[in-house]
Amino acid sequence: MRKKDLLTVKELAAELRMSQKSIQRAYRKEEIPVEWLGRMARFNFAHVRRAMEKYATAMPWTMMRHRREGRRGAGCSGHRTK
Repeated sequence: MRKKDLLTVKELAAELRMSQKSIQRAYRKEEIPVEWLGRMARFNFAHVRRAMEKYATAMPWTMMRHRREGRRGAGCSGHRTK
């Protein structure tokens, strides 16, 4: 594996047209594979794509339903409470 085969969070987010926060959330939930070089997270693009396809086929209807309804998370209305 060459050095350029591993992408940073910023590079992966640009390739997938996602936010960096979404990438961070996905690897913390172990939805995409991450390789650690010291304290730096790096990603193999081919492995990430395969993991995303597998994850999407495992739960396609819930992902699409949440996107259509604009849901943020379970029990979250998007408003702050006092």
